[in-house]
Parts: sequence; C-alpha cells; structure tokens
Amino acid sequence: MQAIFPTSLALSRLAGGHGAHIPAAPRSRQPTPLLHQRHSASTTGGPALVSAGASHDRRTQPAWRPPRIRPVTTRQPEANLWGIGPLKAAATPTEINEDVLLDRRWGLQSRKPFEGPFRNVIFGDYGKREHKYLFTVDTRGINILREHTPFPTPRGMVVHTNISAKAVVAGECWFRPGRNGGDLATINAGSKRFPLQEPLEWDEASLLWRLPADGAAYAALTLQWQRVAQLWVSLGYEVEQIPLGQRFGAIQPRYFAGPAQSWPQPGTAADVAWLTRSPSCSRYAEHGARQTT
Repeated sequence: MQAIFPTSLALSRLAGGHGAHIPAAPRSRQPTPLLHQRHSASTTGGPALVSAGASHDRRTQPAWRPPRIRPVTTRQPEANLWGIGPLKAAATPTEINEDVLLDRRWGLQSRKPFEGPFRNVIFGDYGKREHKYLFTVDTRGINILREHTPFPTPRGMVVHTNISAKAVVAGECWFRPGRNGGDLATINAGSKRFPLQEPLEWDEASLLWRLPADGAAYAALTLQWQRVAQLWVSLGYEVEQIPLGQRFGAIQPRYFAGPAQSWPQPGTAADVAWLTRSPSCSRYAEHGARQTT
C-alpha cells in the first residue's frame, strides 16, 4: 500500500458512509512544547553540528556521533527482513481510518541502521501513555509516531497500521537520557496488529499474544526479539528491552549498549558475540523487578 497524503478530501472519501471528518495535516507544523529535546542528528542521518540556539562554533559537538559506517541501503529480503523475520500483514482487521498510512507531516520518522537517532522526541518514564511512541519495523527500518497524535480512528488517535501496512514486528517505546551521554529507548512488543510470533491466543489480562509453549519455538522468538534491540542499537541508542510476555506490572528489562560497529549477518559468530555481550541491566539486577503503573 502506498502512502496517502492526508488531505481532508482524500481521507473523507476513505471514510465514506461513516460521516467521519478527517482533518488535513497542517501546512507548517508548529513546535510543540517538549519536556526534553535532543537535536543529535539531521533527517538525512548526519550529526547536527550545533544544538538549537547554540553558537556556530565548530568545536561544539553533539553528545553522540554515529559510527563512520554507511547506512544500509541494500534491499532487504521480505522473508527475513533485517535478519529478524518475515514481513507480514496485520494480524487483526482494521477499523475505520486505521489503514490510512500517515507521513512525516504527522510526525512520522523512519531510520535505517546507522542513520542516527530520531529527532526531537519527548522524554518520559516507561508506562506513561502521554510519553509513549508506537514503533514498527518494515523495509524503511524503524518507524516511530507518537501515540497521542489525534486521528479519527475509533480510539481517536493513531494506531500501528497508520504507520505500516506490513511489518516484521511492532510495539511501544519511550525515550529518556542514557547513561553514556546519548539517549536510551525502552521498548516492548506490545502490538496486537504486528506480533513477532504467529498469533495464537490473545490474553486480555496481559494485553499480549500468548507465547508458544514449545521451548525451541520460544528460544527462536527470543533471538528474533534480541535482533530488534540490535536494530535500535545501530541507530545509536542504549536499549532497555522488555522481554516477550511482559508489558505491565513487574518487568525485568534487558540492557543493550552500543553503538554497534557493524551489521553482522544473522547466525554468524559476530552476531552471536554481539548478543552474548549484552547482559541484563545491572541497575534492575540490583533492585529487582521494576514496577510500572
């Protein structure tokens, strides 16, 4: 499905018969007051020379510099996209306007490996809905859009299928300052539309798809989920990854640090070495499971 420019006329036709009015994207997006902002990379993937409002002193450097590696531009196989898994359609039917693909005028950002972190994200603690971003992984790399973006869906805001028509996996993410001078992303696999595994049974208590009982199948899923963290690290993030099957309540994130210096092929020695040098976050190991609301 190709992206649709969200004009009032085009989107109102998509909603035909339902009487829904879909607002057009603003011509010039006014800056929204943010809790915190980072200007660590341009939209083309390069580092910003100076932060907003700073002097044009060449000695001024951002806190994070992307590694000197060219972005991955080769076409990725849809059967094993980014070494994670197959590109697939939504697991559940879409409702009115949930299949309308939005673009950057609505705040959508996309990054491929080594293109640098996202710009001007809002910082907040895990579990706080007002700070939450939705993310998907597709042929464009990682895509994010703030969940509280108003849109005439039954929820009144955007959903994962407004970001991607097909995806390998999707979930939720929050951003905050990292421990090494850059930014940290906390991610989970809490998407009903694009689960990593083949949908089995939806658990209303956890708001997650049930995981396979077979040990080998679960281990393979865990490895795929770790490669999603690897994709985030390639953008320059420190990553706290919520394990599969966890979303609310007591969580035990796994910590991944970077930036990655290469993009290893799945299953190679380099790939295994990268995954095994990412132990559980010591902060949570010391204080036990983290509680969320």
